[in-house]
Amino acid sequence: MRVLVVGSRSFVGRRVAERLRAAHTVETAGRDAGADLQLELGGSAVFPPAGERSYDAIVHCAASFEPSTPAGMLRNELVNAVGALEVGELATRTGCRRLVLLSTVSVFDEEEGRLHDSYALSKRHGQEGLDLLCRTAGIALCTLCPGGVYDERGEGRRHQPLLYHIVDCARRGQDFELHGKADPLRNFLHVDDLASVVEATLRFGFTGTFPALHPHFHRVQEIAELAFRVFGRGGRVVRAEDKPDLRGLRFPAGDSIFTRIGRPPLIDLRRGLELMRDQLG
Repeated sequence: MRVLVVGSRSFVGRRVAERLRAAHTVETAGRDAGADLQLELGGSAVFPPAGERSYDAIVHCAASFEPSTPAGMLRNELVNAVGALEVGELATRTGCRRLVLLSTVSVFDEEEGRLHDSYALSKRHGQEGLDLLCRTAGIALCTLCPGGVYDERGEGRRHQPLLYHIVDCARRGQDFELHGKADPLRNFLHVDDLASVVEATLRFGFTGTFPALHPHFHRVQEIAELAFRVFGRGGRVVRAEDKPDLRGLRFPAGDSIFTRIGRPPLIDLRRGLELMRDQLG
């Protein structure tokens, strides 16, 4: 297939493009000068003239992760919600009949019917808007909602600060302070496994919305203890029960996309930490 990956600056977009190039002709779109198609999402996208480009599939990896300040919320809505519609418009202009949207498992993390941050809310708006556009235009849409996506190079640090803080402690042999009395669950998925899911989604022609979660969940203390064992440089978990609890996350019930694919992820958390150790030193 001829595939366009939107989000050429993101570490997820780069890995997805690398994975797809093994079997497909891949172009990238984004704001960086090296992208094949210059595309500024957020209400100011300039589309190529009709007929100039054509794609069999578009994979939308671009996102804004600004904090929930007034300016950050506006930026998130423009990129994540309006930008998703712009990608849908790009699909219609290029004759594309298949779209894969990378969203987030945070869209399911509701408390009393409310989401906790602007990123999750804007990603949900993007999902809903793009779903309506694709149904109207006859475009097949598959939305993937991954958990905490990380990598071995540290490019995902901004998005997974807790995991990389634990890794920093393990690299230095420094104690990790676990705040509060709770020990909440977390779910982490290596970016290479997410890229393989995108490839399988295109290969099998899946449509619908699917969580993309590693089958093994870990509590925070377990993650830290595993990191200390993998790095082998000392350090321990210290409970700071006088500080506020880490917030628990709500994960969707039911099977993830890996059940549909018929195989589990290849990189569990131990292997992911080993890759970080080997890469980061």
